[in-house]
Amino acid sequence: MIIIHTMKTLITFPHAHIGAFNRSYRAKIAKKEAILKIYDNKKIASFTRKLDKNHQKIVKNASKRKITPNLLFLNESLIIQEYLKNIPISRKNFLKGNIISRFKKTLENFQTSKIEKTLSLYDQIISYKGVLKNKGLFKQIISNTEGIKKYIDKYRQDYLCHGDLHFENIIHHKGKIYFIDLDYVCVSAKGYDIAMLIYQEKISKKEIKEISKKLQMNINQILHYIPICYLLDYLWQEIQVELKYIKKNKVEKKIIKNFLENIS
Repeated sequence: MIIIHTMKTLITFPHAHIGAFNRSYRAKIAKKEAILKIYDNKKIASFTRKLDKNHQKIVKNASKRKITPNLLFLNESLIIQEYLKNIPISRKNFLKGNIISRFKKTLENFQTSKIEKTLSLYDQIISYKGVLKNKGLFKQIISNTEGIKKYIDKYRQDYLCHGDLHFENIIHHKGKIYFIDLDYVCVSAKGYDIAMLIYQEKISKKEIKEISKKLQMNINQILHYIPICYLLDYLWQEIQVELKYIKKNKVEKKIIKNFLENIS
C-alpha cells in the first residue's frame, strides 16, 4: 500500500495492476473512487515512449471530450482519473445491442480530436531503432523501412489513434463507452485502431465483416493494418526480451517475414 498527500489525501488500496512501465491502483480521493497510475520514466524511455507535454494535452483533451473517465490530476509521471464501474466487454457481447454503436461514437470522437505533436504510426515503428540491436529479424525490418512506410501510407494518415485498443482498455459504464490507457497514441488511418482490436482480441473473419459493417468502415483498410499489428507486437516483445522482462518473443516470425518479403 502507498499513501500520497496532494491537495487532498489520496489513500490507495493494497492491490496494484503492474504494467510494463507503470503501476495502477484503485484509490479514494475526497471520498470518491479513482484510478492512480504511476509511471516509471526510466522504463518508459526504454520502451520508446514519451509522456511529455504534448501527450498530456492529448490526455486532457480526451477527458474534456468525455472520451476517457474524468481526469483529476496529471503530470509527467502520474495520472489520476475518476473510477468508473465497468460492465466487461467480450467478443460475444461487443456486437450485441448498442455496445458497438456506442463504441463507434467514442472512436469517431477520439479520431477526430485535435492532433498534438505526436508520433505517426510509421515513426512509432522506427523509434525502436534506437533501442533494439540491429540483428536478425529486426535488421530485416529496418532494411525495409521504405516499403513499410509506403504500405502504411496507402490510406490517409491524419487521424488520432488510440494505438492499443483491446477490451481491457474499453470501459462500458452507464450506457457509454470510454477509452483508457492512452500510452500508445499515434497518428494513422481510421482502420488501424480496429485492426489492433481485432489482432489483440483474436476476432474471427466472420466477426470482422460484421464489425466493419456496423462501424461503416472499409474492411480492406482494417485488414490492411493487421500485419502492422503483428510487427508492432513483435517489436514490443523484443524489447521485453532484451530487458529480460519475458523469456521469449511469442509473435510468429514467419508471418512478419512473409509480410516484409511481399512489400520489398
